[in-house]
Amino acid sequence: DGNSGHSQTRPGMVAGMRTRIVVIVSAVLGVLILIPVVTVIGLGAYGSSLGGSTTSVGTRGAELKLIPAHGVPGTAVRVEGRNWPARARITVSLSRPSTSEGGEPLRMRLQNLIASRNGTFRMDTVIPAALANPDTRGFLITSEALDRNENPVADVSAGFDIEPYPNSVVVKTVDAETGQPLADSVLEISDAFGRIVTDAITGPTGSVVFSGLTPGSLTVTVRRLGYMEGKGSIGVNQEGVSEQTLALTRAPIRRMYVPAAMSANGELATLTGIDRWTGLRFQHEVSIPPDRRLPTIGENRRVFFGHLLPVDIDVVPAATVREVTTPRQLLAIGRALTAAEPDVSAFPTSIALQHIGQTDKGDVIHSFAASGLISFVSRIFIVDPRSGDLVFNESISSAEIPVFPPGQQLVHLIHRFTGVIRTVDLSTGDIVKLTERVSPPIVQAISLAPDGINAFLLKADGTLHDFNLENLSVGPVLSTNPGSTMMARGPEGKVYLVNPSQSEIVVLDATGSRWETSIQLPGRTSWAWIDPEGPFIFAGSYEDGNLTIHLVEKDTLAYRTSHTFPTAISASVSRRSRSNLENETVIGRGSAT
Repeated sequence: DGNSGHSQTRPGMVAGMRTRIVVIVSAVLGVLILIPVVTVIGLGAYGSSLGGSTTSVGTRGAELKLIPAHGVPGTAVRVEGRNWPARARITVSLSRPSTSEGGEPLRMRLQNLIASRNGTFRMDTVIPAALANPDTRGFLITSEALDRNENPVADVSAGFDIEPYPNSVVVKTVDAETGQPLADSVLEISDAFGRIVTDAITGPTGSVVFSGLTPGSLTVTVRRLGYMEGKGSIGVNQEGVSEQTLALTRAPIRRMYVPAAMSANGELATLTGIDRWTGLRFQHEVSIPPDRRLPTIGENRRVFFGHLLPVDIDVVPAATVREVTTPRQLLAIGRALTAAEPDVSAFPTSIALQHIGQTDKGDVIHSFAASGLISFVSRIFIVDPRSGDLVFNESISSAEIPVFPPGQQLVHLIHRFTGVIRTVDLSTGDIVKLTERVSPPIVQAISLAPDGINAFLLKADGTLHDFNLENLSVGPVLSTNPGSTMMARGPEGKVYLVNPSQSEIVVLDATGSRWETSIQLPGRTSWAWIDPEGPFIFAGSYEDGNLTIHLVEKDTLAYRTSHTFPTAISASVSRRSRSNLENETVIGRGSAT
C-alpha cells in the first residue's frame, strides 16, 4: 500500500509543480507586458504636464489630436489623425478669429497629405509666433478630407490655447527738459514688420506695463500733444522685465483746425482739429472776448461765421492745458467769410474758401460761392492779420482760378473755359497783363514749383503741363492722369495728384512726367495738403456734414490713420438761427490751417 500510495502522489506533485511553473511564467510575462504599458501611461502623464493633448471628433467619426494642446507662441505641435477615409487627401490648416471688429479672420494652409490605408496620418508644425497678437487667445487647427471627385467627406477642428509669455515691458515717458512724467502719452508697440501689436495711454506716472509680448526686438512709438514724436527699440526676452524710458522734446504749436467742428457757448469756445506733429486729435477751450464770435454750426449744418479770436500763439508751461488761441489763417478765413456773406444772402448757397498765400499787407484768401451746380460769385481778399480789416476785396469770375506766386504782389487768374489769363496787381487792383496762352479745356488745378516761377497746369482731361509764370507759356503734355482733379507739391518738388473716384493719390517725380508710386486711402479723397513743416500728408473730403481727414506719413508714404469730425451743434446757435438767416453759409470746401 505504501508503494501504491507513493506511486499515486508523485503524478499529483508533478502536476502541481507544472501549475506553479505556468503561474510563474505567466506572472513574468505579465510583468514584461505591463512594463511598456506603464511606460506609455507614464509618458502620457509626462506629456500632459508639458501641455497635454486634445482630441476632437468630427464628421464620420474622424479624429484629430493635438500634442500639446496649449503653450506659448512658437510651440511645436504634433497633429495626428485617426478613423479617416483610407487614402483620402487631407488638407491641414490653421485659423484665428479676426482681432478687429469687421475684420477678416486669418486662415493659413499648413500641409497637404494623404491618409494611410488604415485611415491615419501624422505631421509636425509650429504655432507661428508672428501671428499671435497680445489679445490672441488661441488658434484652430482644421483637417479636411476630399475624395477623388473633390467632394468633402470629413472634417474636424481642434483648438490650441495660447499661453502668454512670462515677461513684461515697462515704458515710461518723461519731459526731456524737466524729467517730469508725461501722462496722456499714446504708446504703440510694433514688430519688425511695422505692424502694431499693442497700444496704451500713460497714466499719471507716465508709465505703462505691457505683458506677454512676443520675444525679440520691438519698436515703441510715443505721441503726445505739444511734443515731437518719440521712438525707441526694446529687446524683449521670453521671461523677465524689460524697461525703456523715452524723453520727449517739446514741439512748436502747429495745428490743423477744423472750423466745422468748433462750438461756442458765448464765453468759451471749443477749438478742435489735428496736431500736425503727432497726428493726434486735440480739443481745447479758449475765452471769447465780448465783441468776438467763433464759427458755429446750426442744426441744419449751416455755419454762422463771425469775427474770430485774434491770433496769439502762446507757449505755456507743460503743466497747463491751454496752449494756443485761434491761429492767424483761421482768423483770415473767418473774416473773409463774413465779407462774402452779402454775396449769398438771397440764395441757398455754399461758400468755399482757400488760404492761397501772404503778402506784406496780409493773408490772401480766395472765396467761391455756389448754388447747387451753378457758381456765380468769387472774390480775392487780403486780410490784415493785426486789425482783421480787409485791405483788398476784388470780385472775380467764378470760372477763374487764382495762381499766387510766393513773394510776389501779382495774382494770375486763369479762366477755366476760355483760357484767358488776367494778371492783377494786389497792391492796386489793376490788371497789368492780359494773356491768351492757355488752350480752352477746363483747368482743374495749379501747383507752384519751389522756385515760384515754374508751375504745373492740370487740365480736365487729366493731362499735366509745364506752366511758366514769367511769360505765361504752357508746355507740351508731361503725363496723362485720368480722373485727377487736384494736385499739390511735396518734398523734393514731387507732384501729388488726387483722384477722388479711386480714393487715391498718385505720386509723380519732380518733372511731372514719371510715375513713382500711389497712395491708396480708405475713403473718398477730394483734396490733399503736404505739410511743409510736419511729418504728414493730410487728405480728405467733406460729405454729409462730416469732414474726414486721412493722415499719410510724408517720408514713407504709409497710411497712418483717419479722423472724422462731425459738425458741432451749439445751443446758442439754435436761438440765433431764427433771426439771422441772412447770414447763413455752408462750408463746401476749406483749406488746411
